[in-house]
Amino acid sequence: ALGKNIEELIIPEQMLDYFSMVGDAIDNVPGISGVGPKTAVKFISEYGSLEGLYEHADEIKGKAGEKIRNDKELAFLSRELIALRFDADLSSELDNYKIEEMDKIRLYDLFKELEFNSMIKSMGLDEAEQMKIKSLRNYHTVTEKDELLALATEIRSSSAVAVDTETTSLDTLTAKLVGISLSCNDHDAYYIPVGHQTLEKQASLQQVIEILRPVLNHHGIVKIGQNIKYDRHILDRHGLSIKGPWFDTMLADYILEAGRRKHNLDTLSEVYLSETKIPTSDIIGKGAKSTTMDKIEISRVSEYACEDADVTFRLHGILSKRLVDQEFEELYRKIELPLVDVLLHMEKSGIGLNVNLLSRLKEGLTADVGYLVDDIYCMAGEEFNINSPKQLQEILFNKLGYPTTNLRKTKSGISTAESELKKLVNQGGLFKELPEKILEYRTNTKLLSTYIEPLPKMVNPNTGKIHTQFNQAGTETGRLSSSDPNLQNIPIRHEIGREIRKAFIPSKGNVLISADYSQMELRILAHIAEDQALIEAFREGRDVHAATASKLFNVPIDAVTAEQRRRAKTVNFGIDYGMTAFGLSERLSIPVAEARQYIKSYLERFSGVRQYIEQTQNHVADTGWVATLLGRKRMIPLAKDSNRNRREMGFRQAINMRIQGTAADIIKIAMINIHNEIIRQEFQSRMVLQIHDELVFDVIPDEAEKMTEIIVDKMENAFELNVPLVVEVNSGGNWSEAH
Repeated sequence: ALGKNIEELIIPEQMLDYFSMVGDAIDNVPGISGVGPKTAVKFISEYGSLEGLYEHADEIKGKAGEKIRNDKELAFLSRELIALRFDADLSSELDNYKIEEMDKIRLYDLFKELEFNSMIKSMGLDEAEQMKIKSLRNYHTVTEKDELLALATEIRSSSAVAVDTETTSLDTLTAKLVGISLSCNDHDAYYIPVGHQTLEKQASLQQVIEILRPVLNHHGIVKIGQNIKYDRHILDRHGLSIKGPWFDTMLADYILEAGRRKHNLDTLSEVYLSETKIPTSDIIGKGAKSTTMDKIEISRVSEYACEDADVTFRLHGILSKRLVDQEFEELYRKIELPLVDVLLHMEKSGIGLNVNLLSRLKEGLTADVGYLVDDIYCMAGEEFNINSPKQLQEILFNKLGYPTTNLRKTKSGISTAESELKKLVNQGGLFKELPEKILEYRTNTKLLSTYIEPLPKMVNPNTGKIHTQFNQAGTETGRLSSSDPNLQNIPIRHEIGREIRKAFIPSKGNVLISADYSQMELRILAHIAEDQALIEAFREGRDVHAATASKLFNVPIDAVTAEQRRRAKTVNFGIDYGMTAFGLSERLSIPVAEARQYIKSYLERFSGVRQYIEQTQNHVADTGWVATLLGRKRMIPLAKDSNRNRREMGFRQAINMRIQGTAADIIKIAMINIHNEIIRQEFQSRMVLQIHDELVFDVIPDEAEKMTEIIVDKMENAFELNVPLVVEVNSGGNWSEAH
């Protein structure tokens, strides 16, 4: 920036004054306002030093001179901060300054306190942590009967015990039990191998079951687990069903910190204990080179397993107190913990799958995709990779000259995302057909790869059913998610989506019953917002979308057209999600100005909703969080963001959280109450799926009438709102028929 090296402009003795003028933001040295490297060199060249500058400060005109004169104290303070000390006391012996071997544990503790995590790794202090932790540990491998008996005695005298399992896989229906780890005191843990290939002498599973079952079923001992649903699945399958009371550290952290990206044991150990656990990959490896726990040397598995149980036990003490202190105990005890039992039964039950139907669907859809590809190539005038955004950009916007006005731009060019292609389709005319074909191609290939092809491979060979896993800690709103397979996103409005649902069938001789909350989130909005217009519509059983259209378009309710009702319905549900005028314009394919007018008119006519939105925005702006009617809390960091767009996104999250989160809590209560009634009355029918506001049951025909009564009663009375909760129930020979 100076045009030549600085040493050619000033001598070494002047460097201290140079830096005193320039300052250093990183080291918090203020310097003189407005003086950069060029100006500092100029001053030193003219006046020789910092003192020389201030001897002539009055001669410097304008704002520059004013800043220099005002910053005199800061300039000399800067020099004092930068200057080396030559008067330090060096009276002690020189040998005292020799570098000795570092105390790694003390240094690790200091760096951990100061959050110097990168320095911990760069200096190899991770081992210091292990040294410290290992010095406290009292871990044991239990292989003898007398050791098992002593362990059972120790657990019996305790108020809580952490339970963890080591297995050959994460599949709850096929994984083999390798060992059980237990902990009932801080830093103490025991590992009981039962299925190791590398160990000749280990207790038999039957012996372990006989000795541990009494203490693990004792109602006075809390059983602690990290994602305890998994461990209960495994132990149940191997004959060691254990009874509550329970505590799940994963669920506790999920309620306390719903916004945390991960709630796994490694994360919780770091956050609450400042300890880095042994990574699973260190034991069994990664990817194609990974192996299973039963093939690993027992000493390594034992340390790893004992650590899991030990950490889980210690987390219990911290998290249980925080749940009470932050007033989450009721939500935890009355909803999340009881729901574990419900999901455990649902996952075990599974749902039938018509593999032949999917095979036929695959054959037909694969042919359709082939025809679509041919059509797309023909319209494009050449073959290209339809899945490549770059190549699609080239075809649409460079070769064919499609308009780019109002299309979102990315670093790689004009976006070809679904939302942007829909804009082209909505323009109609010449620009409609090719984007429409591409969207259809994407939908069909996604349905093929996500559901039609993989689902038959997921059928359990022993049960002949699909056993999806329900995840309680997967969303920030409290909604359940599902995996292996994910059944939450099968598009019900899409013809092929409905065909896929036909493949889900009941057990032989049974029927499927589907129970779906009607307009649940709108009813919750009416309650929370205390909007009289919405409340009256729901209490009187009117068509709420027609009622909204009547107010929105200022026409009598019996004169509302189908199109007006459709638009009103989109606005109704869009308000739940804090939809913007831009979002509404895309949904309805109308100009943004018209969409903005719809929202304005809606909020004028539904003043309670407007006040709810304003109050929620003010609350989250002040506090940074919102809560559901049942007390589930979510932090909304974006609500305090300095960027307006991100802040408004935070406001939309807050508006949606209160409604969607409350809906999630209510259906969880319904699930718990229905499950308890099924168990109480010893029904053979089972709840098998939960999809947002819908529950699906595999029902014995003789129990269908009674089950329907129970389902409707428990769902409609799960929570009291100032409008009725209404449930629509249907039955059929497959999921599509029952919906």
